[in-house]
Parts: sequence; C-alpha cells; structure tokens
Amino acid sequence: SPNRIEKVYSATSQHGAITNVSEKRNGALRPEIVSSWEVGLDLRMFRRRLNLDIAYYNTVTKDVLSQMPVSKVTGMNYLYFNAGKIRNQGVEIAVTGTLVRTKDIELKLNANWSFNRNKVLELAKGIDNWLLASYSSAYMYAKEGHSLTAMFGTKYERAPEGSYAVDASGKGTDVSGQFVLDNTGAPHTDNEIVYIGETAPDWKGGFGLNFSWKTLRFSARFDGKYGGHVWSLTNWAMNSRGKGIATLPGRDGNFVQQGVYLLDNGNYKINTEKLPVDNLYVYYSTKYQRECTEANFVSCQYLRLREVRLEYSLPKKILSRVKFLNAVTFAVFGNNLYTWSDFPGFDPVTMRGNALAPGFELLQMPGTAQYGASIRLTY
Repeated sequence: SPNRIEKVYSATSQHGAITNVSEKRNGALRPEIVSSWEVGLDLRMFRRRLNLDIAYYNTVTKDVLSQMPVSKVTGMNYLYFNAGKIRNQGVEIAVTGTLVRTKDIELKLNANWSFNRNKVLELAKGIDNWLLASYSSAYMYAKEGHSLTAMFGTKYERAPEGSYAVDASGKGTDVSGQFVLDNTGAPHTDNEIVYIGETAPDWKGGFGLNFSWKTLRFSARFDGKYGGHVWSLTNWAMNSRGKGIATLPGRDGNFVQQGVYLLDNGNYKINTEKLPVDNLYVYYSTKYQRECTEANFVSCQYLRLREVRLEYSLPKKILSRVKFLNAVTFAVFGNNLYTWSDFPGFDPVTMRGNALAPGFELLQMPGTAQYGASIRLTY
C-alpha cells in the first residue's frame, strides 16, 4: 500500500485536526514477490474403481513484508519492512477406491495424507530474527534456518555431557542429560532462550468408508495429525495446582524424582530421596511453572472420529403408492464423537492461533459433540 511508503495523517473528530498514525513509513519498502510451481499426478484405474491424486507444491516468497516494533519515542508503534525469503513446500495425496460393487452391495474407501514444510531461507541484513507471536515464556521467532512454526523458550536445566556423580565409595556414574533439581526436588529451569520444538504436525491425514446395502447406507470418517505441539495454558493451570493427571505420582509417598543435585564443589549427587507428600504442592507448582516453556509444551497429535451417518430410504415399491413423493430418506448422524489424544486440554483441534502462529492454547472451552436426525422428502 502507498500508505506504508509515504507519510500520511489520520483525521480526528476535532474540526481541522489531524494525528499521526501508529505505523512508521518506510520509503525503501519493496513489493513482496511470490514464485510458485506445482506438479501432480491424477490416475483413474480399473474403470474408475481406484482413483489416485498426488500433488507436490513449492513456493518461495522473497522480500516478505512484516512488522517490527520501533521505539515509542518516535511517536510510532511499528514499522513495515522486507524481512527476508521463505520457502514453503509440501505433498498432498488422496485415494479413493471401490472394494465391493454388486447389485445390492457397495463398499467404498477413501483416504488423504499431506505434509507441509516451511523454512526461513534468509533474513534481511541487520535482522537476526523477528517475533511472530508470544505468550508468557513461549516465543515464536522467524530465524534463519528454522521454520515459521518453531517454538523458542526456556528448558529444564540438565547435567552437561560428560557429567558424573561420584558416590561414597568413589564409583562414578554418568549423569549426562539428567535433570538438575532445585531445593524443592523439582527440575530447575534454565533461563536461556533456546529452541524447544515444532508446533506444526509432521503430517495430517484422514480416512473414511461408505457402505450401502439396497436402500440402507452407512458412512464414517476419521481424521488426525501426527506430531505437533502447543504451549498450553491449560496444562499449566491444571498441573501447577494439582488438578491434572500428571500430578498423580507422589500421593502415596513413594515418588522419587529422577535427577541430580549440583553440589557446592561442582560435583553431582544422584537423588534417591522420596518426595514428602506435604511437599507435593510446592513440587508441582515449581515443575509446571509458566516460566518454563518446556514444562507446558505438550503434544497435540490426535485421531478423531469425525462423523458417523446412517441413512435409510424407503423402497420405490412402497413409494409407488404415493404419487407425489419421489423419495423419503431417514437419517441419524453424529459429529466429533470421540478423540484419541494425550493432549491435556479439552480439544487438540480447536485452539487459539492461525496459519502463521498456531502454537498456543489459552484456557480453551470444551468442544461439543453433535447428534441429530433428519427426514428428507423429495417431490
């Protein structure tokens, strides 16, 4: 837009008065250029009883337009700039097939599968990263060599590679990578901002079936995704207060947190002490504190029974007695019936976010299943 290049003012409700806009103008702004290509394969085999569609796409966006905050001393809030170059590529596959087809019976199956990968190929000169989205201790930065869906934040502190714990007999045990515990017995949080993981799934897919016998029809559809994470405020709220199932260990007094203590002399000591029941609240509120991104960065992969439908149409023999009706169909159906997932919130599918920054779940409300019935009359 020309308004992002040339300085303009906004009118106010006061006669003859104007005000600065909140966006600083950038006269060096260049247009965003998108280069894209796609190749595909469309197969129809065995008299169209087996159909296969495969597509691969590749898109490179150069001089990506983005916002950057600027000092409020300038009287502005942000500046549009050309951030760099981004590549987006992926594969989509869809297959349908008719397994059985007779005079009275037909069985059809369908499936789809896809994955998408994006990467920041380069950033503009002088830019190390730019912030896409954030909440609490979780940040999504665009960094060269990373994806746009990468999550950054803090992790639990771990014993460095090559660390040993020496017992009273002088025997050394390799404790590389083990949690370093604090005085509450919970893993200690390292304040360094580092890469945590990917919010985008490794792949998405779905499958379904359609079965018919004479005038009775049944269909079911599943979908899901493999991989992918979110920073979950629900996970923090539940577990830091002892409400989540992750806080069940220790209520019998027999829980030992695996990890090591860092001693004053620089050596490590393996923890062997049971966590007192009276200390559980302090332990879990520390372990799942919001300041630790890793503690609340949870998987949102799932498999969902998306839809089930059963229909019955009256036979034409019966309808022949009613001259003004061509068809009568009775149906019962259900949507969002069941989800298999380890996600600690209510629903791993619907949460805050968009195509660019899908990595946050903020105390979502429960989803709903739908049940219904219908009668369709065709004249």
